[in-house]
Amino acid sequence: MVNLAQRWDPGAQPFHLESETNAEATGQDGKATVWRGFFASRTRRTMKSIVCSGSYLPSAPARGFTDTTETPYAANVPGLVFEPSYFLIDSDKAFAATLDHGGADLIKKDPKQPIIYSLDWDPKRKELVWLVIYGKSGADRQGLGVVSARNGAFLSAAK
Repeated sequence: MVNLAQRWDPGAQPFHLESETNAEATGQDGKATVWRGFFASRTRRTMKSIVCSGSYLPSAPARGFTDTTETPYAANVPGLVFEPSYFLIDSDKAFAATLDHGGADLIKKDPKQPIIYSLDWDPKRKELVWLVIYGKSGADRQGLGVVSARNGAFLSAAK
């Protein structure tokens, strides 16, 4: 996704990455067949989203990479962009880090527990973090784990 974004604008940087759950992948083990990245161009003051899909489902985005038209970004976006090189720990390691902090219990209660992943810059921590969300969305979550995307350390948990 970064390469496609930088073909659009060589200075484009990511500011949010998220997974989607579907019938092919519930998000367990850090796996998803659809990922969406959001990229900002400071020079253009616009953003684009890029979808990476490996899904065969007819309701899912087409397989491969697709992007949206560029739109102006919100005023807070420049403070959320991050260098792609900060992203060292993948979603499977973030998932594993949450298991000892309540994640295993949630999966035991519901073996098909959907899990979504969000990669974001945390301005308070000044760190790139994975949000591991146990639930179909942040609003209906059963639990939340925050994991460092630089070293895989478990940082916090919430309901």
